[in-house]
Amino acid sequence: SISMIPQNTIEVIDEKVAASLLKLLENLEDHDDVQKVHANFDIDQDLMEKLS
Repeated sequence: SISMIPQNTIEVIDEKVAASLLKLLENLEDHDDVQKVHANFDIDQDLMEKLS
């Protein structure tokens, strides 16, 4: 299996930006014409828990 692994990642530390990115990813994944979604950002675990 081939995986898309980014060579560079962007650290997201702002809560509003992280929430927007997650919402965008969710909307893209739910779109019927989209087969796969890849991203190169990294959200801190504590921030992810805060957004959940």
